[in-house]
Amino acid sequence: FTAQLTVAFNLFWNGTFGPSALRALDQGETARFLDWYMFDFRLEGGSKRIIDLFADESAIQLPTLERERIEAWSKSYTSLYRMIGQVNHSGLQVEDMLQDEPVLLMDTGFGHLGLSGDVIIGRVLRSSTPPHLSWAAVLLPASMADPLTVFAREGFKQYCDTHPLGSWPEFLS
Repeated sequence: FTAQLTVAFNLFWNGTFGPSALRALDQGETARFLDWYMFDFRLEGGSKRIIDLFADESAIQLPTLERERIEAWSKSYTSLYRMIGQVNHSGLQVEDMLQDEPVLLMDTGFGHLGLSGDVIIGRVLRSSTPPHLSWAAVLLPASMADPLTVFAREGFKQYCDTHPLGSWPEFLS
């Protein structure tokens, strides 16, 4: 995977860093890159992702619960979420800003860090009840909501021009 990792690293960082810079990145930057690389980056040939390869090779050997977890992870995608507020100290109510859907999440800290209206860019992993955000999620101020939503909707519009039956999950994954 070394060649693929180099291609992915340059794509993710817009050619700014080489793979040797991975050691210089902080934990959050590294987590965001690895999250994208494992779940979104299409390997050479354009169809398989790391999570798909893992699922294909490990499916037979894994217990049912683990296979279900991998399947849920493989269906995940990054989206924009508006924080609504905490629910019972362990839950976080958010709204998917692109699909206008409410989502109840396990609160992994954002409920204490953010304010109602703040934006979370993250991947919801539906492998637990309630679902939770991946470790690469980012909290941004509410003032970023409109520019990010406009940018994403314009990208989706362009995607649908060439994929008339496209959906948000397809576009975002």
